[in-house]
Formats: sequence, structure tokens, C-alpha cells
Amino acid sequence: MPPDERDAPENLLLLCAEHHRVADRQENTYTVEEMRRWKREHEAQVHQQMETIAGRMTFAELEIVADAVASSPITAKSGFNLTAVRAKMTTNQLSDRVANDMSVGMVGADLVQNYVAMRASHDADFPDRLRGGFMTEYDRLSGLGLRGDGLFLALRSFAAAAHHDLTRQVAGLAVLVHLFRICEVFEP
Repeated sequence: MPPDERDAPENLLLLCAEHHRVADRQENTYTVEEMRRWKREHEAQVHQQMETIAGRMTFAELEIVADAVASSPITAKSGFNLTAVRAKMTTNQLSDRVANDMSVGMVGADLVQNYVAMRASHDADFPDRLRGGFMTEYDRLSGLGLRGDGLFLALRSFAAAAHHDLTRQVAGLAVLVHLFRICEVFEP
């Protein structure tokens, strides 16, 4: 398998160092289908946990991730443009795997919209800084050649400041999906 296919999100199974060595050393013990089943089961469990967290998210979680992203200088163009999410996903070559993340992020997207509006009433530049932080990272990642699911997943990690706390990941995902939905973080 070529390296770019091997490193594609759908082909990655991340294991701790100990279990990674065990699986690699016993290549005839663990079949590809068994490892794919592990991945599907784990992703389903994480998706369920993220949906639960998204339903309980508050401004406090959003403030943490939004402040981290909005600390960048404003570099993005002003103005929001509403684009149909499904059409935008197709344009950006995002798969059904990302659609699962989108559905979790959509649960909190309205809360993010309210949060951004509240922050803007006290800090008029906040929405532009938030968008600018994402646009700067989007441009950097695009320049590295990331596209499609890989680009979305990298931005999701950026939104959560690469934090492993699932609550922060869900909050970051909600901010990313909100911006995906209302402005041009990805191609229109």
C-alpha cells in the first residue's frame, strides 16, 4: 500500500506503544478485519461519548477553545456566507466519517453562535479573530498539502489545542462546525 493511502485517516488504527508492538509482532494473529472492527467499535464508542458531551456543553467549554483560537491576529477576510453544509462537504471531499463528526458538532453549533454573539457584544473584533485563527491554520495545513478528511481532522485537533480531554475536543469540534456552517473556513 502506498504511504499516502497507509496514512489516510480511514486506514489508521492508533494504539498505545505497548499494544502497537504486540500487533506488529504478531501480524498473523490479528487480521485486518479484526483490527478494522476494533477501530469501528472504538470510533462508535467515542462518537456516543461526544454526542453526550455536546448535549451538555456550556459557554465555559467554548470559552477555552475559542480564546485559544482567537488569540491569533486577524488575517481572514470579513463577512460570513451561509453555505449548505452537505454541498460544502462534497466540495471539500469530506467523507461520511467526517459527517459523523459534523453531526456531533451541529449539536453545539447553535450554542457557539450564541456564544460568539455574546462575546461580540463586548468585543466587536472577537468573531473576526476567531475566524482568523482558523483561517490561518487552514491556510498553513492546505499549504502542507492536506485535503479532505485529513484537513478536517487536523483542524479539529487544532480547535481542541490537540488536547486529549473529550469535553475540550467536543467544544472545539462545535466551534469548527459552526464556522464551517456559516463562513468560509473550507472551500465554499
